[in-house]
Amino acid sequence: MRHPVLLCFAGVLAICGAGLVLRADREGKSLPNNTLPESARAEIAAVEAEINGIEAETLAKAQQGSLDASQQVLLLGKLLFYDRQLSVQRNEACAFCHMPEAEFTGPVSALNQTTVAYLGSVRTHFNGRIPQTHAYASFSPVLHYNAPQGDLVGGAFWDMRATGLRLNSPLAEQAQGPPLDPNEMGLIEPACVVYRISSEPYRAVAEHLWGVQAFAIRWPADVGTIWDRPGPASEGNPRPVRLRAVDRGIALTTYDQIAGAIAANEGSPEVNSFSSKYDLVTAGKAQFTPEENAGYALFRSKATHCNECHRDGGPGEEPLFTDFTASNLGLPQNRSIPFYHEDVPDGFGYTANKLGTAFVDNGVGGFLQGPGNPDEQWTQ
Repeated sequence: MRHPVLLCFAGVLAICGAGLVLRADREGKSLPNNTLPESARAEIAAVEAEINGIEAETLAKAQQGSLDASQQVLLLGKLLFYDRQLSVQRNEACAFCHMPEAEFTGPVSALNQTTVAYLGSVRTHFNGRIPQTHAYASFSPVLHYNAPQGDLVGGAFWDMRATGLRLNSPLAEQAQGPPLDPNEMGLIEPACVVYRISSEPYRAVAEHLWGVQAFAIRWPADVGTIWDRPGPASEGNPRPVRLRAVDRGIALTTYDQIAGAIAANEGSPEVNSFSSKYDLVTAGKAQFTPEENAGYALFRSKATHCNECHRDGGPGEEPLFTDFTASNLGLPQNRSIPFYHEDVPDGFGYTANKLGTAFVDNGVGGFLQGPGNPDEQWTQ
């Protein structure tokens, strides 16, 4: 089924959910209202087992000697995506929030119906937004301002902050976010990811593609204590792993290559199958029912204007059902989302949401007003 990327910021923190509220510190000491339902625990365990199975199957394929370079890149990207070791507690892969049976978004129905957002490697912290599908995300262009249209176009994440300007790929830059997000995979800095991969069984595949210098880093003796500490790093010491300048350069370059491999897998036919009924109709292999025809006509009509944003093709366009812009739909807060209640410091002094229930997710506006905005002309 086609599940295109819709970059409309729909007030994701306001998506409806039941009244489940969780608060706890990062060392696992639960506060009284930590009530993760047993149904979620069982589903999470099942997803983790599925991730382990996919990783093992992919590793077996990647170690075959007859693979061409394209196959190696895609399989390496998949291995990285399904590797739970790349999180601070070694318990959460990228895939935990992006499983194929859920069209590469969150697969845990008990969370979708309650917390909406997903818990991180430190299981008492939650992200502030629902996982976004990465299916068809490879079609999103580098973020840019379209002056005639008067709008920003492209990027990745709900708030467009993965611009793609540095790596020429919003999807690759998006892949660099979750491993270092304290509410997701939680590692403290990029070198931690590189170090973890250097001990993985697929290291040889990476070295074959990137060169042996990819992991030729002189690691400090205290590296183990740093890797196991959840992020974020302190403002005064954003790179707590003490590396020589050359080793730091290698680590950052390898981190970029990791992101590129993940993006290559996310852009592969395995993820972007173009197998929905719409695709089959477009290819002349199926026909819409009368009711489907009526719905499509309404979708395209001047009464709804749906296809003005969810573009279904035009001169020089493919029917991706998005214009890669953002829209604020003005939905109200949903304070049952745990992030609103993560307003106390955890065991490492980190407070996920200092504003508590007063927090307002400004989406793209928040990104443009922050230090991550690469172009001051975009701010207005």
